[in-house]
Amino acid sequence: MLPGPYTYRISAYDSSNNFITNSDPVIAYRAVTDTEFFHVYNETMTNAEEKANFGATSDQQADGDLNGTVVYDIELLAADVLITFTDYIDYYIELDGIIFTDSDWGGNGTTVGTNYLTGIYPGTVYTDLTITDKVSSGGSYTVVQEGSTPTVLPYTVAQ
Repeated sequence: MLPGPYTYRISAYDSSNNFITNSDPVIAYRAVTDTEFFHVYNETMTNAEEKANFGATSDQQADGDLNGTVVYDIELLAADVLITFTDYIDYYIELDGIIFTDSDWGGNGTTVGTNYLTGIYPGTVYTDLTITDKVSSGGSYTVVQEGSTPTVLPYTVAQ
């Protein structure tokens, strides 16, 4: 089951297990596991990154599909990228926060940051990755759904 809207209905039975009635249908969102929560977040991140031209020689800004902006601050001399999300919405969540990649010209370095999620699935995702040859090669994401304890997920969860 994918995260998103579902229709729920409650059925009533008597003590002899005889059907009595159904409630009217209600549209709601189900709870998600920490891994599903991460995938909802990552879907928004991937969509935002597809709007960037990382070969560009200057900073960029893109709009969320529904609201907000993402700004790519590109530092060519150091091969660094600072990505800032402000009220950014593509799907079920709103993102606010930053992701910073500090790398050399060979694509080796780190990506760190914190994004705060509001909306249907509120919480926080902390990013702490190692980058080798321009791809994640180690590290983790720490997911904290609102009202829950932190869960550490391996970097491979995004692949």
